[in-house]
Amino acid sequence: MHKKGVFVRNQYKHLELIQICTIKSGRSIRGAITEVEDTGIRIVQMKDLSVDGISWGSCVSTELTGKSAPDWLVKGDILVLARGNQNYAVLVDDSINDINDKVIAAPYFFVLQAKTEKVHSTYLTWWLNQKPVQNYFKTKSRGTGSLSLPRSALENTEIVLPTINEQQIIASLYSNLAQQKAVQQELISNSEQLLAGIAQRINNSKG
Repeated sequence: MHKKGVFVRNQYKHLELIQICTIKSGRSIRGAITEVEDTGIRIVQMKDLSVDGISWGSCVSTELTGKSAPDWLVKGDILVLARGNQNYAVLVDDSINDINDKVIAAPYFFVLQAKTEKVHSTYLTWWLNQKPVQNYFKTKSRGTGSLSLPRSALENTEIVLPTINEQQIIASLYSNLAQQKAVQQELISNSEQLLAGIAQRINNSKG
């Protein structure tokens, strides 16, 4: 059937994530992550992202430890939180090209890269954030205090894959929604600042 520009069929491909993506862990760091200025390398941490994207400006500059070659983040990569109560996925979009530094992911992320052009990264990010997948992650997470998602569970995640054209349609809808949310959030923030300023002026006017 046809629904709002998206074709919905009963015979989509059902694959495991490991079949369509390479899955790596973020950069191993010895000890705590420390800020080291002007290294030309930034690191993405949990504080730098939400389900809506990555705040590159808040990513601190750091230096590499260890001898292994770094896996620099590139456009199209997908970060999945390996620990915590929400294992949501975040896309590395083309805004990464606006910063001059190279970027690595903290060790508590999984980094996904599509193996084929038949997988649209934005669509895959959207799918991983849907309730069925997020509920699956919750059932597979382990731990008492801080939960962690086993790599094997992520690898076995079921991915329903429409045609690439249908993926592009869904990806466009998802991106448009993200843009609308960003605009709405900016309007809310501006209104809050305006009201806070009014309150401050009223308070200052007390005789």
